[in-house]
Amino acid sequence: PPTNEAPTTGELLEDACFPNTTVLHSYFRMPGDPWRVDEWNAESALITGPVPGIAPFEGSAMLRVESAAANASQVCQIVDVSALAPWIDTGAIVLNASVQVTSAVPTTAPFLMVLAGDAQDSLVGTLNPVGGSIVPGGNQVVKAHTTDSNPASWETISLSMLVPPGTRFLQYEIAGTNATIPAGGLFFDCGKLELL
Repeated sequence: PPTNEAPTTGELLEDACFPNTTVLHSYFRMPGDPWRVDEWNAESALITGPVPGIAPFEGSAMLRVESAAANASQVCQIVDVSALAPWIDTGAIVLNASVQVTSAVPTTAPFLMVLAGDAQDSLVGTLNPVGGSIVPGGNQVVKAHTTDSNPASWETISLSMLVPPGTRFLQYEIAGTNATIPAGGLFFDCGKLELL
């Protein structure tokens, strides 16, 4: 085990508050074209400025997730935490994740998920079947949320988990269940992912 105290990472996500310059890459990729570290991958989403009744939580832009044909519309980012392996492998590192969410009407659609994997390609399952394995034992945490009736009020979805030993990459995912995404979409802003 390491002899010094684990560093506090601070924000691990790139473009966590979805500025206008955020690029959303395709969620669905061909085998051999995996998601890349620090890129946002989106299924049915766009970066937008204010819309009637909803202003960004911070800055001039936010993420709008719309309903797609499948079960859920997801936006995710892969984060490389391999530099923290000596501390992660002690089993004592805590992951904290959160995101701000709002919608024009109350809905049970939004959720936040974090998945831990031992390799970059182990996080994407059948989308990029190129090998790797999921770290066993508590490798995934999902937190659902119900928004209130005030679109001007941003609400926080948050979760924590012990990072399983062997973890080298994390997948941070915000999403909405398509059956309950409102016609105007779900709005997310200021994601957060840090290790303590």
